[in-house]
Amino acid sequence: MKYFLPLLTIFCLPLTTECQEPVTKIFIIRHADRDGQADDLSAPGNIRATELKRVLSPAKIDSIYSTNFTRTKKTAKPLAIQMGLPIKIYSDVPTIINQVIAKCKGKRVLIVAHSDTVDDLIRQCGCNPPPSIDPNMPSTQFDNLFMVLLQKIPGQLNLKCETIHMKYGAITN
Repeated sequence: MKYFLPLLTIFCLPLTTECQEPVTKIFIIRHADRDGQADDLSAPGNIRATELKRVLSPAKIDSIYSTNFTRTKKTAKPLAIQMGLPIKIYSDVPTIINQVIAKCKGKRVLIVAHSDTVDDLIRQCGCNPPPSIDPNMPSTQFDNLFMVLLQKIPGQLNLKCETIHMKYGAITN
């Protein structure tokens, strides 16, 4: 009996500490390569959209959001078809991030954006955008893939935010 209490304390200790909240993973990209000034993808852009599908299919994306432009929807479409998901349209950066934080806790989300809103999306999550895209991503870059990790830490008001900058598809500058 004298060994029972210390063992009970050791085995019950994890039950008395607060559990951490699940991590929400938000993948943020700019639309794939644009066809000049048209609201469409170029041939390399269509290839990049297919490459996005290949890269993110293993991530098991739960939701896909896009602006209501042809080029952003076409960038998301191959992955949406692969995952059997609808492409949900958004128009406002703060609203979409607040919606994702409220409704997608612990999920994996893709947001397809534009060169002048990627940094705003990352900032709205509570992270600092990488210096290479702050304040705006160069209009010639289409290969950036950002993963924002959000987690509620017990006892803290703000979400813990971390950004991972990756590349996918053909290199652009």
